[in-house]
Amino acid sequence: MSWVKDLPKIAETIGADTVLRDGKIITVDEDDSIAQAMAIKYGRIAYVGTNDGVTPYIGNQTKVIDLKCGCVTPGLITSHEHFLRYGLNALFGIDLWYPKVKSIRDIIDAVAEKARETTKGEWIFGWGWDENLLKEKRYPNRWDLDEAAPKNPVYLGRVYQKVAANSLALKIAGVTRDTPDPEYGKVYKDEDGEPTGVFLTILPSANPFEEMMPKINTQRKEEAIVKACHDYNAEGMTTVVDAVVGAAEPDDLVAYQNTRMRGELTARIYALYGFVRTVKQAKETIQHVSTYGDDMFKVGGIKLSLDGGVVPKTGYFYDPYIGEPTNFGRTKWTKEDLTEAIRLFHDAGFQTCTHTIGDKAIDWVLDGIENAMKLNPRPDPRHQIIHIYYPTAEAIDRVKRLGVMANVQSTFIHFEGDTYTRFLGPRGACVKPLKTFIKKGIAVGNSHDYPSGPIPARIGLWAAITRETFEGNVICPEERLTVQEALKTYTIWNAKHLFMENKIGSLEPGKYADLVAWDTNLYDAPTEKIKDMRAEMTMLNGEIVYEAQGSQWKRKDQ
Repeated sequence: MSWVKDLPKIAETIGADTVLRDGKIITVDEDDSIAQAMAIKYGRIAYVGTNDGVTPYIGNQTKVIDLKCGCVTPGLITSHEHFLRYGLNALFGIDLWYPKVKSIRDIIDAVAEKARETTKGEWIFGWGWDENLLKEKRYPNRWDLDEAAPKNPVYLGRVYQKVAANSLALKIAGVTRDTPDPEYGKVYKDEDGEPTGVFLTILPSANPFEEMMPKINTQRKEEAIVKACHDYNAEGMTTVVDAVVGAAEPDDLVAYQNTRMRGELTARIYALYGFVRTVKQAKETIQHVSTYGDDMFKVGGIKLSLDGGVVPKTGYFYDPYIGEPTNFGRTKWTKEDLTEAIRLFHDAGFQTCTHTIGDKAIDWVLDGIENAMKLNPRPDPRHQIIHIYYPTAEAIDRVKRLGVMANVQSTFIHFEGDTYTRFLGPRGACVKPLKTFIKKGIAVGNSHDYPSGPIPARIGLWAAITRETFEGNVICPEERLTVQEALKTYTIWNAKHLFMENKIGSLEPGKYADLVAWDTNLYDAPTEKIKDMRAEMTMLNGEIVYEAQGSQWKRKDQ
C-alpha cells in the first residue's frame, strides 16, 4: 500500500480516525503552506487542506478537534540530547539549570532540600549549574555543599566538563591536597593547596568519582525514559536523538527496548552508540554493534568526541585563547587515530557524529570524513559534525561538498555567547554561522544538548532568530535566521539528519501524524513572545501524548 496514494482514499471511504479543523497549520512543506484542516488515519496524515476539503473524511467514529484558529506545526525534532540522563536527573537528582538556580544560595538550598529526603550516606547528584549565570559568578565549592549536606556525598555536574563535590565525596574518592592533576583534567585547589571540590573532567578518566557513583538499575532507567518523554512532549518535541547510549552501560539499550516493547515511548528515539574513544574500541564496537530498530527506537549512529568547549577553554583552535598565548585547546584523539576510527565506522555503514568546537578540530574531522569517503565512496552517509561552532569559510564549503550534517544548538548563543567573546575576542561572536550554512544549502539541525542547555525548543527558536545573549548583546547579527528558517532547523532539516525526511518533519499526506498545537501563532507572534510560547497539545502517530491543563482545544466525537 502507498501511504501517499492509497491512504486518502481509505480515509475518505471508511472515515478518518481524527480530524483537526479551523486552525492555522504550518505544514513546512516545500511551499511552506498554511492549511486549515487535517485528516489522520492509522497514525499517518491522509489529508491536509481546507475545512471544506476535510469534511468528506469525517465519519461516524471520527474524533474532531476544533483548533479555534490555533497554530499547529510539525512535531519538533531535537538532534542532540542526553535524554536518558535528563530523565534520571528529573526523577532522582537535582535540576540546577537557570532560572531554577540563580545563585550559590539557590544551589545550597536545593541540595539541602534533597538531603532531607535522602538516607544518610546515599549519594546526591544533580546537573546543570553554570557559574556564568550565577549571581556570584563563581563555582560552587565543597564548603558550600558541606553546609547543605554534610552526611551525604554530593556530586553536581556543571553544564559541561566540570563537577563540584562536597568533602564527604572527596573523602570517598580519596582526593587530598596531594592528589595530582590527571592527564585530561584538573583538581582545583585554593591558595593553601586544599582541593576546593571543583574538577575539570575532559575525559571520564579525569573524574575521580566515576567509579564511586552508584549504578542506576534498568528499571529506574525505564522510568527515566518515560519521564523524559513526557517532559519533552510538553515542550512540543516528538523525536529526540539520545547522543550517548550503551557504550559505558549496555543496559541503556535494554531500558529503551523494554520501554519500546511495552508501548511506553511517546517520542521517537534515534540513539547514538557511544562514546567511542579509541581505535581499539571502534574495532570492538563494529564487531558487536549494528544499526537496528524501527521508526520508534533505532540505534542509528556512533558518537565520537574530538575536543572540548569554549567556556572550559578546551575547544581546539588555530589561534590561542585571549590572555593565554600557549593555550590552543586540546584534543582527545590524535589526528591519525581519529581518521582511522572514522574510516572504520564509515566502512561498516555507520553514521559518525563527532563533537567538534574549534576551527582546527573541525578541519580534522572533515579531513577524516573526506578520507573515508574517498577510499569508500558509499552513497549519502550523512556524517555529522556536532556543535560546529567556528568553521572556516573553506570548511563550510567542504561541509556542503561532503554532504555533512551541521548539528547545532542555538540556545548556546543565548546562554554562553557573552563568554565566547570574552575568551576568544571578536571572533567569538560569530559562533554557529547559521545563516551562512543555510545559504550554502547545508542541512542544519537544532537541539539543546541537555544538560549543556535547557530543553525548551522555544528558547532555541528564539535564540536562532535574535542571537541575543544572556547579557542582552546581539552577536553576529548577520547570522540571524527568519522564523521560518528557525522552525525548519527543528523540523524538516532535522529530519534529514536522521534519514527520516520522507516520514517526519513536515505535515504532508503519507507522513506520520506527529504535530504540536501552540498557544501562540509562531509566524505572526512578536519575536519576544516565541521564547515563552507553550505547547497546548502534542500528538505522535495521531495520538495525543500531551495535553496542557486547561487546554483550549475542543474535542468531540462526531
